Amino acid sequence: MYWPVDSSDQELIPSSNLCTKVRCSLYQLNEVTYRTKHAEGCTGESCYDMVADEEEIIRILKNGRIPLILSIDSEDIHETNMITLVESGPHVEYVAVSHVWSDGLGNPQQSALSRC
Repeated sequence: MYWPVDSSDQELIPSSNLCTKVRCSLYQLNEVTYRTKHAEGCTGESCYDMVADEEEIIRILKNGRIPLILSIDSEDIHETNMITLVESGPHVEYVAVSHVWSDGLGNPQQSALSRC
């Protein structure tokens, strides 16, 4: 299997040469060429970043809890760019979702996700 070093590099390198026992270079993030992807049907023009309050994240972590994102209803009429955080707890149910930066689902500039 072969992978390009980054999307602008046309040279293909065997994937077996990209990783060792202590470091993997597969899917490395290039902050210069990185572009956040949007959901299907979202043009990105009317979409905006949802931002997490870093002080709130730190407060929750200092309390020994995990910061959880309150889900966003696509029908919400009040548009805000702030992510609503809640603390984890013994009676709080949640689903853990991971995103892959290398696939355009992250934001290298700030703690934010695209609203879409």
